[in-house]
Amino acid sequence: MADSRSVIIVGVGPLISSSLAHRLAALGWKIALLSRSQDKLDALAKALKDKHPDVTVVTHVVDAGDVNVFLHALSETKAELGSVDALCYNAARVGK
Repeated sequence: MADSRSVIIVGVGPLISSSLAHRLAALGWKIALLSRSQDKLDALAKALKDKHPDVTVVTHVVDAGDVNVFLHALSETKAELGSVDALCYNAARVGK
């Protein structure tokens, strides 16, 4: 795969998001991570950079439930990456 490909992953967790980010980073993709949790973003971004030092990783703290803020974050992220080839929406609100 071309190293110019990029993905935005919305919702950062230890399973799907993390596995996808690591797999695509290994293939040379640029990775954007969006989440409500700065701590989760920082941890995954560090893990990606530690394992794949040449990978481009951008992060944004955003609540995907706030449509206007979310759309603004997507627009900013696209500008940072240059283009977006894939979007993984893995955000969920768990509760009653």
